[in-house]
Amino acid sequence: MQKTHRHVHFFVDKRRPTHAWESSRMGIRHCFSSLEELGQELQELQSLFPDPLCVFISSANLLTDIRINRPELYDSYQVSSSPLRWIDLLTTKHRMYAYAAECGAEVAPFCRLRDYKLGELNFPLILKRDIEFVLSFKTKRVDTQEELDAFVAGMPDNPDHIIVQEMVAPEARDLSLHAYVDNGTLLGCVAFEEVRHYPAGISSYMEEVPENEFDILRLEAEKLLKDTDYSGFIQMDYKYLPDGTAIIMDVNTRTPGSHSAFHCKFSNWKEFYAGLPDHPIKLVPKKKKVRWINFVRDYV
Repeated sequence: MQKTHRHVHFFVDKRRPTHAWESSRMGIRHCFSSLEELGQELQELQSLFPDPLCVFISSANLLTDIRINRPELYDSYQVSSSPLRWIDLLTTKHRMYAYAAECGAEVAPFCRLRDYKLGELNFPLILKRDIEFVLSFKTKRVDTQEELDAFVAGMPDNPDHIIVQEMVAPEARDLSLHAYVDNGTLLGCVAFEEVRHYPAGISSYMEEVPENEFDILRLEAEKLLKDTDYSGFIQMDYKYLPDGTAIIMDVNTRTPGSHSAFHCKFSNWKEFYAGLPDHPIKLVPKKKKVRWINFVRDYV
């Protein structure tokens, strides 16, 4: 493979709280305070190169903002992951759940909050975001109709952005599959148990799962992706029951915060990244199991 020089630029959304990684020296930093500024920065950068820029979106909130308010960026650049129609479907939970059920995947009963009717779902219920907007809460458990009514009456959020779902059995484990997909085909994947979280819903310590559990998650992912032309990184979260049933809970169409665990699993990851985005190669897994920790979050 011919070696090419990569020009790395990264973009910091100043509308969000500052993070330590913003001090990284791995690339040239750009700051923006609106999508208009982001668009201008990308246009100026594009003028320096003959080929379309390859853009990776790593923030869930920014991904939602762009796909809703500036979808034309997907036409101007090589945005990973893509195409946009699958991003729209997979990152909108009520649409993703409906599609997953059509593909034969297991889905916990749900409905949009605005469509909820008493008796339609069994308590306890979980309220959560339908799309990755910043809400006043991440998830909320309610055990009775009275609790549900009181919470909804007091929340400042738009009900259109929230779904209601039956709570999966408490003995279920949190498993996730990290993968790279090329036109709906998995080129490499690894599955983890999210052993600990901090804050709620964000992994602080993960362990790679046994082979039999990995095979189940891989097959579940293939069900969802096989009829798509989706390309890019993906993370799929499941509740895993003792009987081997995997219930899909969330799909992240981007590189997750725990992405370093992904490339630690494969022996040819440098060659793989060198081929992106146009010439991705099949990833070769190492036999040794991977464990991943965010020391700061896990300590807290």
